[in-house]
Amino acid sequence: MSASISNRRSWLRAMGLGPGSVLAILLLSLGGVLGLFDLVLSVAHITDGVLESKNGNTVLALLLVFALATLLSAYYRHRREALLQAMAERLGLALRAEALQAAIRRAARRDMVAGLGVLQDVAAAQRLIAGEAVAGLLDLAGAAAAVALVFHLNPGFGWILLAGMAATAVLALVLQRVAGPAGAKAEAEMGAAAHELAGQLVHADLARGLGQVPALLARWQQRSEAALGLAELAEARGDALRELQALAAALTAIGLIGFGILEIIEGRGTIGLVLGAVLLGQFALRPLAGLVQHFEAWQAGTRAWGRLRRALAEEAEVVARPPVAGAPDGLVAEGLGFHPAGPDRPILAGLGFALAPGEVLLVEGGNGAGKTTLLRLLLGLVPPDAGRVLLDGQDTCFCDRSVLGARIGYLPQDIQLLEADIFTNIGRGPGAPAELVVAAARMAGAHEMIGRQPMGYQTQAGNSAGLSAGQRRLVGLARALYGMPRLLVLDEPEIGLDGAARRAMRAAVSQASAAGAVVILVTHEPATWADLAGHRLRLEAGGGFEWLAGGPGEAGMEQHRAAAG
Repeated sequence: MSASISNRRSWLRAMGLGPGSVLAILLLSLGGVLGLFDLVLSVAHITDGVLESKNGNTVLALLLVFALATLLSAYYRHRREALLQAMAERLGLALRAEALQAAIRRAARRDMVAGLGVLQDVAAAQRLIAGEAVAGLLDLAGAAAAVALVFHLNPGFGWILLAGMAATAVLALVLQRVAGPAGAKAEAEMGAAAHELAGQLVHADLARGLGQVPALLARWQQRSEAALGLAELAEARGDALRELQALAAALTAIGLIGFGILEIIEGRGTIGLVLGAVLLGQFALRPLAGLVQHFEAWQAGTRAWGRLRRALAEEAEVVARPPVAGAPDGLVAEGLGFHPAGPDRPILAGLGFALAPGEVLLVEGGNGAGKTTLLRLLLGLVPPDAGRVLLDGQDTCFCDRSVLGARIGYLPQDIQLLEADIFTNIGRGPGAPAELVVAAARMAGAHEMIGRQPMGYQTQAGNSAGLSAGQRRLVGLARALYGMPRLLVLDEPEIGLDGAARRAMRAAVSQASAAGAVVILVTHEPATWADLAGHRLRLEAGGGFEWLAGGPGEAGMEQHRAAAG
């Protein structure tokens, strides 16, 4: 779906904003000012003509026309708001699925907070379209019509009104330059403070147990106060400029009245003409004043819109590449390199190996050596800066994830289960065949544990369901084993398991290997798995690595090079 909104025209199509929709919105905006124009003309006519003739029937007829025009104006404005709301909903429907995928990809590359920001920006973009800011912008069409009518009444009134509108527009630009950067910086600082606090509270029990909560809150409060100071500065500047805008509107009205009095004195104007010009001037200035009043909404909405477009471009769904013809079965890592922005040294550099079906690789290394990064590269969750990873010839990064994902089993350090029952979690969603779910649970050594739960496989398994850490890990392992994957990746699987559970985990790895799965094990306890692994790789900080046993699978690499050459 990413290709559908990859450019500006596609974004407009996603909202249903074609030429017909644009014309309808503009016509409805112009229709919405009919009531005001009729009021102005009626006041001018009553003041200049009807009061002298004292014809009550004419007054009644004018009031009826005014009432009808007012009702039509309200109806037109209502229809315009409904159309804008429908456009916002349509944009949300068009973006939500892609934004969710982009959020997940961004969370995988960075963190969960960055991923959630993508979804929040979708809602902000919808609020911008359906809010008063866009409606005020559209009212500029009515303002232009009001200016034209004022010029028709008297060019002198028109030039005074244009001067007032120019002053208001200049103030809006000054507000953008003066208050905008401070507001953006305040928003960024507040987001960074919340991001830091959320990261620290991932392990809330640890923070409380070590008594770190006051220190965390003190740091958060310090950063938040700095951000609030910037926000208050932006608000103060905005308030000052809005007061200047109100002063400009008042001076414009005074100018119109003063010019009108001069015209009356010289016999070229009437009271009705002056009242009409003042009323039309107020209407013409109102949309510009609204742009100033809703400046913060514009700024927040446009920043969210820009972030959303960048996120969807950066996290766009990749185009699947065809499998490499003649590539060997199993897992091939070819010249892997990964060097994120910031650090002086790469995390991985020039790592290559080939593992045939059924082979087991132990990955060791100290903290920060790149073990988790290697797993994410092998799984295709992040693109490598150099090289590629093939699973049975298919590039794991440039693939149809719905197809490749079914051939991969992954057990991360932190188990994340769906807020659903155990059956749905193991089956990776609803509707999984019962025999495959039970087979995966038996293979993981979780079947008996599940049988002891109050509702068996229908027992809830979410974060608040009450399963212990070890039970959640067994359910996660069963999910990883579901469907007999071709690649099984386990990140420190022994964490939190007792002796019986560890034996079940070893048995599951042995069975998966015997069934032809390539198994990647990241561990700080290599002795626990040494008898099952034919290859051992130690990663070192700065991108270095060393093969402790088994070598890089040169036979498979030679077969792969021959197929690629």
